[in-house]
Amino acid sequence: MRSHYVALSVYWVSLSVALLNYGSVELLTVTLLALPTFFLFMVLLATGGIPTHTGSTLWAAASLMVLLLAWIGAQTVIPLDAPFSEAAGKEIQAFLPGGASTISVSPADDRAAAMRIAVPFGIFMVGLLLFSTDERASGALRLLSGLSGLISIFSIVQFTIAPDQLLFDAKRAYLSSLTGIFVNRNTAATFFGLALLLNASIVEASFGKIGFRRVSSAILAGARLSPAMQTQLWFAAIHVVLLFATLTALMLTKSRGGVVAALIAVCCLLILKAFSRFQKQEKSGLAPAKGRRWIRILIGASILLAIVIIFFSLGQRVLLRSQIQSAFEDGRFCVLPGIVAAVWDNLPLGAGLSSFPTVFPAYRDATCGIAGVWDRAHNVYLEGLLTLGIVFPLSALLFSLWLSAVFIIGIRRRRSARYAGELGIASLVLIAAHSAIDFSLQISGLAIYFAAMLTPIVTLSLRPPGKKRTPKGQSTRHSMTA
Repeated sequence: MRSHYVALSVYWVSLSVALLNYGSVELLTVTLLALPTFFLFMVLLATGGIPTHTGSTLWAAASLMVLLLAWIGAQTVIPLDAPFSEAAGKEIQAFLPGGASTISVSPADDRAAAMRIAVPFGIFMVGLLLFSTDERASGALRLLSGLSGLISIFSIVQFTIAPDQLLFDAKRAYLSSLTGIFVNRNTAATFFGLALLLNASIVEASFGKIGFRRVSSAILAGARLSPAMQTQLWFAAIHVVLLFATLTALMLTKSRGGVVAALIAVCCLLILKAFSRFQKQEKSGLAPAKGRRWIRILIGASILLAIVIIFFSLGQRVLLRSQIQSAFEDGRFCVLPGIVAAVWDNLPLGAGLSSFPTVFPAYRDATCGIAGVWDRAHNVYLEGLLTLGIVFPLSALLFSLWLSAVFIIGIRRRRSARYAGELGIASLVLIAAHSAIDFSLQISGLAIYFAAMLTPIVTLSLRPPGKKRTPKGQSTRHSMTA
């Protein structure tokens, strides 16, 4: 048991370092985190085994990580004149003096930057070994929601008192926007959007356990609530406060893409919850009459409309920014044709994981302005295609479909933990939507947080119903890995 607490301490300290060091924008931070992460993974794997219910997902993640790292390594050694290389590369080869060059235009940088892919996968796999029971997975989600809520409160306080400060350093960009613990407001918006979904799900699950009819009847009768009920009420109240803190922090980022992506994800979460509730009533034979059903639909639509109004009333600064600068006047849309041209010229093998700052300048349209350096494509999909080639969309699509299938299984099979599958789907929607217009997922701190958030959701979705604890003496020894 003591070894379990040591493993938990290493895990949470690593996650905290990844977030609180400005989102691990420096490669050195990610490289330093790789050692404890994979050492912990090997120790847990050797001493505890693989949980039966999440074993397939763990092996899928490990296989995908190995595939991506192997492909990144191959790009740094395969010569430009190899079969299937892009035509531009073969033409360049003729002008290179002496030695052959490789597919990657930045091989040394690629090998180092591979840690940005390996560490989030490592955090995900370690989490599957650590949180292999319902109790520990639920506890991990509560701890994550509390951590993200406290970060939201701290960010709001610092932005109010010292808007020119970013943690313990002077803020150099986005002075009028809340960026929290991150350098970029769009990354902060993705983080607070995920935290909003997480806290909303925790609040909904907490309210479902309380039973307000019982509470109101006891209060009206003058009876004293039991200590357990009081604890549940306090827990729900705290997470309501954290929920509004994350919502406020999200709006203060003034990130148009982040706010819209969060709104889409919240709507997706509400639709999933409404569908699950209706399906549950149909199975139990308690489906409401047609008239009452329409009333509930109207109530649900009203709640959805209220959420939209709250979003945009709190987000007046976002709207003002949208009015001042049209979305289509944004520089990222101006350079989009150049990025697409670069992608086509480097298919199907890509130009290397860290190649975008080297490749893109040749395709940059001077009419879009010459100020600043574009080191990101502001589109994860296009940059993935440019850097990793056809391997990126295939691997991203396969793993996204795998996780979606896991979450759907959780929604269909887990009654008490159905909220986890719904949260997982909504989180994937948020990340997928915002990745189309920004690079938040490429910031290592956010990627690590997202991986840590997915881990307990996968466990809650795949754990067989009705099994609270792992039996002693089981071959996979869940009690040690949990």
